[in-house]
Amino acid sequence: MSTTSPSRRRSRAWLSALTAMLMAIGSAVAAAPASAAPVYELDGRWMDGTPSTVGRGDVVNAFWVVNVNDDAAAPANTPVENVVFSVTIAHGLFKSVPDACAATGVDPVSTISDDGRTLTCNLGAVEQGTAVAVQTPIVANGSTGDAITATGEIAGQQQPLSPIEIRNAFAMDMHFGQNTEVARWNAGATGLTLDLQWSLRLGKGSDPGPNEVTYRLNLSEVNGGAITVGAHTRSGEVGCTP
Repeated sequence: MSTTSPSRRRSRAWLSALTAMLMAIGSAVAAAPASAAPVYELDGRWMDGTPSTVGRGDVVNAFWVVNVNDDAAAPANTPVENVVFSVTIAHGLFKSVPDACAATGVDPVSTISDDGRTLTCNLGAVEQGTAVAVQTPIVANGSTGDAITATGEIAGQQQPLSPIEIRNAFAMDMHFGQNTEVARWNAGATGLTLDLQWSLRLGKGSDPGPNEVTYRLNLSEVNGGAITVGAHTRSGEVGCTP
């Protein structure tokens, strides 16, 4: 007849409890789901009413929607920090960072590239299962025949927009100023030579014009006197001079 001491019985009970605890912990670890990874979607379009043709200096607005989810079967609503997307354009310029893009307290901060053609927008913390809408104004900056293009990108996904044609008119601005206070009477005081200032400029938003242009100036004198083209009082050149 064998007997078991009380101390040995207590040791076996302790080992049995420890084994059960370890099995429970192992089961819990095995049952724990893997950490869900963020999943991003980007949709973009031109705002309603955007014309199909624009001129240099015109402003068009692109509309982007960034969706943030996760890849789990039962999605969570936990926030994702530093959700960043970018927009790259051709024949257009970004002039300012949209209000929806954070400029402080995030990494990286929202910026516009030195050439004005790439916008990096950090939306900050975005809860999974939500979407953020962003408008990006773009200033047309190209010659006739060019087209504004815009491509959004997030996490390697690209969303191009349809091109917008650029068509610029050729325009010149002419401005007449005061006379240069150079005035000379002839010997009989029957004629007066005046030096008049005027300037010719390429119109705002115009395409470059031809190498040479010719304009006809029609001048009149209030008393009906004759007007002729004279020589410059200093250089002696006849007609228009720089």
